Amino acid sequence: MKRLVHISTFGVYDPRRRAVAPTTEDHPRGAGRGYGNFKGAKELILEAYANAYTFELMMLRPANVFGFGHFWSGSSGGMKLQRLLECGLDGKTAQVSSSEAVTNEYVYATDMGRAVDLAATVPMPPVNVFNIGNGKATPFGEVVDTVRALFPS
Repeated sequence: MKRLVHISTFGVYDPRRRAVAPTTEDHPRGAGRGYGNFKGAKELILEAYANAYTFELMMLRPANVFGFGHFWSGSSGGMKLQRLLECGLDGKTAQVSSSEAVTNEYVYATDMGRAVDLAATVPMPPVNVFNIGNGKATPFGEVVDTVRALFPS
Protein backbone atom coordinates (compact mmCIF):
# COMPACT_ATOMS: atom_id res chain seq x y z
CA MET A 1 0.00 0.00 0.00
CA LYS A 2 1.44 3.35 -1.00
CA ARG A 3 -1.04 5.74 0.64
CA LEU A 4 -3.88 5.62 3.13
CA VAL A 5 -6.46 8.41 3.27
CA HIS A 6 -8.08 8.50 6.69
CA ILE A 7 -11.33 10.41 7.18
CA SER A 8 -11.25 11.79 10.69
CA THR A 9 -13.34 14.66 12.07
CA PHE A 10 -13.28 18.18 13.51
CA GLY A 11 -14.41 16.30 16.62
CA VAL A 12 -10.76 15.49 17.43
CA TYR A 13 -10.18 19.11 18.44
CA ASP A 14 -10.48 20.08 22.07
CA PRO A 15 -13.55 22.36 22.32
CA ARG A 16 -12.49 23.37 25.82
CA ARG A 17 -9.76 25.43 24.16
CA ARG A 18 -11.94 27.72 22.09
CA ALA A 19 -10.06 29.46 19.33
CA VAL A 20 -10.87 33.05 18.45
CA ALA A 21 -9.95 32.38 14.81
CA PRO A 22 -10.84 29.44 12.55
CA THR A 23 -9.55 26.12 13.89
CA THR A 24 -6.28 25.13 12.26
CA GLU A 25 -4.79 21.67 11.87
CA ASP A 26 -2.40 22.26 14.78
CA HIS A 27 -5.20 23.00 17.27
CA PRO A 28 -4.87 20.64 20.29
CA ARG A 29 -6.56 17.26 19.98
CA GLY A 30 -8.54 15.71 22.80
CA ALA A 31 -12.18 16.61 22.90
CA GLY A 32 -12.89 15.13 26.30
CA ARG A 33 -15.71 13.12 24.70
CA GLY A 34 -15.68 9.51 23.60
CA TYR A 35 -16.22 10.14 19.89
CA GLY A 36 -13.52 12.80 19.49
CA ASN A 37 -11.02 10.97 21.65
CA PHE A 38 -11.63 7.70 19.78
CA LYS A 39 -11.03 9.43 16.44
CA GLY A 40 -7.92 11.13 17.86
CA ALA A 41 -6.62 7.78 19.07
CA LYS A 42 -7.14 6.31 15.59
CA GLU A 43 -5.09 9.19 14.15
CA LEU A 44 -2.24 8.51 16.59
CA ILE A 45 -2.28 4.78 15.82
CA LEU A 46 -2.24 5.44 12.07
CA GLU A 47 0.64 7.91 12.48
CA ALA A 48 2.63 5.22 14.32
CA TYR A 49 1.88 2.61 11.64
CA ALA A 50 2.76 5.01 8.81
CA ASN A 51 6.12 5.69 10.46
CA ALA A 52 6.78 2.01 11.18
CA TYR A 53 5.72 0.68 7.78
CA THR A 54 6.64 3.72 5.63
CA PHE A 55 3.39 4.34 3.81
CA GLU A 56 1.98 7.75 3.00
CA LEU A 57 -0.79 8.89 5.32
CA MET A 58 -3.25 11.66 4.53
CA MET A 59 -5.72 12.64 7.23
CA LEU A 60 -8.79 14.68 6.42
CA ARG A 61 -10.78 16.30 9.20
CA PRO A 62 -14.14 17.35 7.78
CA ALA A 63 -16.34 19.97 9.32
CA ASN A 64 -20.08 19.25 9.56
CA VAL A 65 -20.80 17.54 6.23
CA PHE A 66 -24.20 18.24 4.69
CA GLY A 67 -25.92 17.15 1.53
CA PHE A 68 -28.88 14.99 0.70
CA GLY A 69 -28.67 11.57 2.30
CA HIS A 70 -24.95 11.54 3.08
CA PHE A 71 -25.56 11.10 6.81
CA TRP A 72 -26.55 7.43 6.73
CA SER A 73 -23.63 6.73 9.07
CA GLY A 74 -24.98 9.08 11.72
CA SER A 75 -23.91 12.67 11.05
CA SER A 76 -26.10 14.70 13.37
CA GLY A 77 -25.09 17.93 11.64
CA GLY A 78 -26.09 16.58 8.25
CA MET A 79 -29.38 15.28 9.62
CA LYS A 80 -30.07 18.65 11.23
CA LEU A 81 -29.62 20.54 7.97
CA GLN A 82 -31.64 17.98 6.03
CA ARG A 83 -34.48 18.26 8.57
CA LEU A 84 -34.42 22.07 8.38
CA LEU A 85 -34.61 22.03 4.58
CA GLU A 86 -37.32 19.35 4.42
CA CYS A 87 -39.44 21.26 6.93
CA GLY A 88 -38.85 24.44 4.95
CA LEU A 89 -40.01 22.75 1.76
CA ASP A 90 -43.08 21.37 3.53
CA GLY A 91 -43.88 24.63 5.35
CA LYS A 92 -43.47 22.92 8.72
CA THR A 93 -41.58 23.85 11.87
CA ALA A 94 -38.36 21.92 12.41
CA GLN A 95 -37.55 20.51 15.84
CA VAL A 96 -33.84 20.86 16.64
CA SER A 97 -32.39 19.93 20.01
CA SER A 98 -30.50 22.61 21.92
CA SER A 99 -27.32 20.50 21.67
CA GLU A 100 -27.53 20.85 17.86
CA ALA A 101 -28.38 24.57 17.85
CA VAL A 102 -24.75 25.63 18.02
CA THR A 103 -22.18 27.41 15.89
CA ASN A 104 -20.55 25.03 13.40
CA GLU A 105 -18.39 25.02 10.32
CA TYR A 106 -19.90 23.21 7.35
CA VAL A 107 -18.80 21.51 4.14
CA TYR A 108 -20.99 20.27 1.30
CA ALA A 109 -20.78 16.51 0.63
CA THR A 110 -19.63 16.99 -2.98
CA ASP A 111 -16.78 19.23 -1.80
CA MET A 112 -15.80 16.58 0.74
CA GLY A 113 -15.73 14.00 -2.04
CA ARG A 114 -13.42 16.23 -4.06
CA ALA A 115 -11.13 16.54 -1.03
CA VAL A 116 -10.94 12.76 -0.72
CA ASP A 117 -10.15 12.43 -4.42
CA LEU A 118 -7.36 15.01 -4.16
CA ALA A 119 -5.95 13.42 -1.01
CA ALA A 120 -5.70 10.11 -2.83
CA THR A 121 -4.19 11.41 -6.07
CA VAL A 122 -2.00 14.49 -5.58
CA PRO A 123 1.74 14.15 -4.98
CA MET A 124 2.36 13.79 -1.26
CA PRO A 125 2.59 17.29 0.27
CA PRO A 126 4.92 18.20 3.15
CA VAL A 127 1.96 18.22 5.59
CA ASN A 128 -0.52 15.37 5.83
CA VAL A 129 -3.44 16.70 7.91
CA PHE A 130 -6.12 18.88 6.33
CA ASN A 131 -9.26 20.45 7.71
CA ILE A 132 -12.02 20.26 5.13
CA GLY A 133 -14.60 22.99 5.60
CA ASN A 134 -15.63 26.42 4.43
CA GLY A 135 -13.37 28.28 6.87
CA LYS A 136 -16.27 30.05 8.60
CA ALA A 137 -17.98 29.22 11.86
CA THR A 138 -21.69 29.79 11.20
CA PRO A 139 -24.01 30.51 14.13
CA PHE A 140 -27.12 28.31 14.15
CA GLY A 141 -29.35 31.39 13.94
CA GLU A 142 -27.71 32.30 10.63
CA VAL A 143 -28.44 28.81 9.28
CA VAL A 144 -32.09 29.17 10.32
CA ASP A 145 -32.28 32.66 8.77
CA THR A 146 -30.93 31.28 5.48
CA VAL A 147 -33.52 28.48 5.44
CA ARG A 148 -36.27 31.00 6.24
CA ALA A 149 -35.09 33.22 3.38
CA LEU A 150 -35.24 30.23 1.01
CA PHE A 151 -38.64 29.09 2.29
CA PRO A 152 -40.55 32.07 3.73
CA SER A 153 -43.65 30.00 4.51
